Amino acid sequence: MKKIIPNVQPGDQIVIFCSDTNRTIAYLNDSSTGEVEDPSFCAAVMSVWLHPQTKHQGMRKSLLGQ
Repeated sequence: MKKIIPNVQPGDQIVIFCSDTNRTIAYLNDSSTGEVEDPSFCAAVMSVWLHPQTKHQGMRKSLLGQ
């Protein structure tokens, strides 16, 4: 994970794209930082912030626009 999402600073933007070909591509400030070809990786990464039982409920609500 640290290979594709390096240290971030306030104001940085991270985008994680899950393709329909089982690739997860990460971007930091509009630049690709790498990709992972593992069908379970994207779901695992997204569940950290978006799973209904996440420990980060405030972040989840913000990401979902709630």
